[in-house]
Amino acid sequence: MRLRFISVFPCLLLLSACGGSDSPDYAAHRLALELPPCQSFTTADSHGGFHGDGLLHMELTFSPEDGQTVAEAISSHSSGRWNAFPMDQEMEDFLWAGGAGLAGWPVPEEGWWYLMDRQTDGEGSMFHRYSQNYTFACYDTESNTLYYLELDT
Repeated sequence: MRLRFISVFPCLLLLSACGGSDSPDYAAHRLALELPPCQSFTTADSHGGFHGDGLLHMELTFSPEDGQTVAEAISSHSSGRWNAFPMDQEMEDFLWAGGAGLAGWPVPEEGWWYLMDRQTDGEGSMFHRYSQNYTFACYDTESNTLYYLELDT
């Protein structure tokens, strides 16, 4: 019995390090960012069922020193998907009426936001579709909090 535990334990450790959607590493990986360890982390995921619709949202809060590191990583990121706040009113209304509003997030005064439309049959503007599949993140420099979500309807 002891030998079986010893042989299985390393496998469990390896699997736990893979960073599933209930890990801060998941958001870092999806956003292609190197993030320092966060002080606090919350997550909720309502995905499931036949079509996999739902809302995954995470909040990662950093110390002021690490928050500066996150801000520098985001501001120097070359993907072109990060934009400085404030965002235009139409985009803010759309995102906070959808996933960010459902997650209960405040609208940051300062920081950066990221949006990736993941709709595979996305014809036309994402503002006028019957379904939404997108990844949205924002970093609030005042609270040193990174908010991450995936909405699939």
